This record gives sequence, C-alpha cells and structure tokens, in this order.
Amino acid sequence: MENTKLVNRLIFILFIFGLTTLVFSFYMYLSFNDHFSPVKLMLSYTLDRPIVYRVFPALVTNAINFLTKLPLSISAILVMYFSLLGFFWVYSLLIKKYLPGSNSYLSLLLASFFLIPFLFQNRYIYDFPILFLFSLAFFLLSKNKYGSYLILFLFASLTKETSLFLIFFYTLRCKKLPKKKYLLILFVQLVIYGITRLTLLIIFRNNPGSIVHYYLVDHINIYLSNPVGSLFLFLCIVGIIIFCFTDKSDNNGLYRDTIVTIGCPLLILYILFGYPFEIRVFLEVFPIVSLCLTSKLMFLFKHAFGYRKLQNQSF
Repeated sequence: MENTKLVNRLIFILFIFGLTTLVFSFYMYLSFNDHFSPVKLMLSYTLDRPIVYRVFPALVTNAINFLTKLPLSISAILVMYFSLLGFFWVYSLLIKKYLPGSNSYLSLLLASFFLIPFLFQNRYIYDFPILFLFSLAFFLLSKNKYGSYLILFLFASLTKETSLFLIFFYTLRCKKLPKKKYLLILFVQLVIYGITRLTLLIIFRNNPGSIVHYYLVDHINIYLSNPVGSLFLFLCIVGIIIFCFTDKSDNNGLYRDTIVTIGCPLLILYILFGYPFEIRVFLEVFPIVSLCLTSKLMFLFKHAFGYRKLQNQSF
C-alpha cells in the first residue's frame, strides 16, 4: 500500500514537471513580442517606471546569477520556469481544498488550457512569480497560516503593486478571526505594503517614466477599430463574473469574494492603465477563476456525459 502511494506521488510529481515544461515551452514560443531583450535592463534596475518597481524577481535572478555564474537570461528563465512549477503545485493543493473528489490530473490540464490565452501578449519576468505568489497566498489564508502569509505578502509587494488587493481579500475573507488578531494582521499588511511601496518610489524616483501609464484613450480607439474582438473579450469577462457569482458549489463564497476584492479592482486598473487586450494583467485572479471554470466543466462532464471516473482521481 505504501509503495503504491509512493509510486502515485512520483507519477504526479513527474506529471507536474512535464505539464510545466509543456506550458512554459508554449510561453516561450507563442508570445507576440520578444520581451527578453530588456531583461538585463530590468535586472540592472534601469527600466522605466512602473515596471522597475517590480524588483523581487530581479533580485532572485541576480542572486542566481551571482551564486551559479549562469548568464542573466538563463537565470531569468529559471525564475520564471520554477515560478510556473510552483503555481501548478500550489494549484493542485487548491484543487484538493476547494474541489474535493475532482480528478487532479484533469483539473491541472484544464488550468493549463485556461492559461494559454495569457501567454500570447508579451512576456515579463514577474508574470509567473506573481501568479505563484497569489496562488500561495490563497492557499495559506485557506489554511490559516498567517505568519507564512505575511512573509509571502512582503515578497508579493516587492513583485507587483497589485499585492494591495490581497489586503482587500484578507479583509473580506478573514473577518471571522478574533477582532484583535484580525486587526493586527491587517495592520501588519498595511505597514508592509506602505513601507515597501514608499521605499521603491524613493529608490527609483529618478528613473524615466511615471508611476502609472494611462491607456484609456487607447482602449477606446482599439475597441472601436476592433469591435468583434472587443465584444468577445468583454463577453468572456462578464461570463466569468456571472459564473463566479452563481456557482452553487462555492459554498463559502470564495469565487465571489475574489472577484469583488481582486477581480473588479483589476478590471478598473486594466481599463485605465492596462494595454488593450493584454489580459496577462488578470493573472492574480487566475487560480480562483480557473477553479470556478473547472467546477463548471466537471459538472458538465459528469451530468451531461455521465463520465463518473472524473471523480476521486487524486494524488
């Protein structure tokens, strides 16, 4: 029995490595633009604001380069690859937590399929790290591991300014904690975010660019020139929001709360400051949205096609 469990675990680990390699290969091949050219600029902290504020992946990449003497480009690829690997591993834990009884292999394959549209438009060194960090934040909060969560929150705040929305998520999801503990953890998050954000603003105050870039006019012009693609994009967004608010399997409101505290603020930022059709800006909510879509598809498979073997196939 123990040998069977060990073999199953080994097979699952190999599966995650294989899936990560496959998706990362698509990521390297499918991107419309080559964004490895400014990697050295980012790692030397000379890029324009606001991208230069996202320093944590650069710090890790420089550390790998210093310790291993690998070229910076290879070190950056390692950071991205293992961040994606970390995402798939944490996502498998979220599956066990929020989709119990589901087929872990199929659920991960569905997640990789849902992720493909995010791989086309540009590539930045911080994309997979922020995906991994947000996924791990969701998991740690679900397990009430607040000490580990606060450390991770620091890393997330050094990776992307959208870590602010984790505070919103915590505020709504953890309000059942004892009041003093709840307020203390909230206060610590505010202090961490405030200090890291202010420090980054001061350090890079002389870099070119600005704190944010406004793209509202670009959105209007591009949507008017491409109404079909624009309609499809916003129908997808509205459909996902409806799914997350109406999923009957979402007993504790995880999908709804994620959309309210992270998804909606990201949508506003996307319209004001994000480049049109650059949906990679929604990676922060991807883990939870993927769980919701997987839940819907599993329901469809089991009831429309009667495929019962989709259940209880976990590692």
